[in-house]
Amino acid sequence: MKISTHAQKRCQQRGINRKLIFLILAFGKSVRKVAGAREVFIPKKHIKKLIIDLKHLSRQIEKCEGTAVLVSEDNNIITVYHLR
Repeated sequence: MKISTHAQKRCQQRGINRKLIFLILAFGKSVRKVAGAREVFIPKKHIKKLIIDLKHLSRQIEKCEGTAVLVSEDNNIITVYHLR
């Protein structure tokens, strides 16, 4: 996704980095605005649930260490295994 010059300037002025933008776009709620634009934000009431979900995901990601998935060219899972 491209970031306009205007948005880059506002990010610098407001101390908003690209990681924060990514999180908002990945987990936020989208509301239609004028001319087809969308406002994306994470509602305050969803922050606590999101933190709990991400902590759980963090534990799951740790379990991925040493595990691989073999995928075919047509995106079918062929097998899964532990790396040595």
